[in-house]
Amino acid sequence: MALTDLKLRAAQPAAKPYPISDGHGLFILVQQNGPKLWRWKWRFQGEYRQMAFGSYPLVSLSDARAVHAVARADSFVHLTGRILESIFAIMHLQPPLCLTHGCQALSLLHLLLF
Repeated sequence: MALTDLKLRAAQPAAKPYPISDGHGLFILVQQNGPKLWRWKWRFQGEYRQMAFGSYPLVSLSDARAVHAVARADSFVHLTGRILESIFAIMHLQPPLCLTHGCQALSLLHLLLF
């Protein structure tokens, strides 16, 4: 269930901090003393990692979603580049100098595999 601004404003502090999910690892953590903090939790190589995006209402729901989308895309591009470097190493080929753009990485991967 996606978050709405109404749900965010209605969230009240409790005895313990609790998360309210927006999907794809993005959530808002409602603290005991009142602050509502944006967080993104994901897993990489079996370990959970977490990134903070600021506090609500300074960072709006739409802003948090936009920053989250950029962060997810950036982590995908980084991961895709690492996978491609591994593939090139296994095939004993010299990787291109720049594997920083996801579309380039995906097209290279497509060329290698198909």
